[in-house]
Amino acid sequence: PASITDGLLDLVIVGDYGIPGRIRHLPKLKKGTHLGLEKMLHRRVRRVTISCEEPMPMSVDGERVAIDSGFELEIEVLPGALRLLCPART
Repeated sequence: PASITDGLLDLVIVGDYGIPGRIRHLPKLKKGTHLGLEKMLHRRVRRVTISCEEPMPMSVDGERVAIDSGFELEIEVLPGALRLLCPART
């Protein structure tokens, strides 16, 4: 499972399922039990560069975004770069 303390990103690349396949697998995607499915590539990485030659749909942290052609995105984990204040447990 994903962890906020391991310094890694969980990268999931979903193959082409078509609309019926997406509908069929939607419950597993929502539950987080999709990683064993065919056409699902899961890797844990510190850095990833995403580029495309043609416009393509993409999901970033569960949000759908449209990527234009010629787009390049580099994502890198910077351990300890973000400080969070959390309420004390009671």
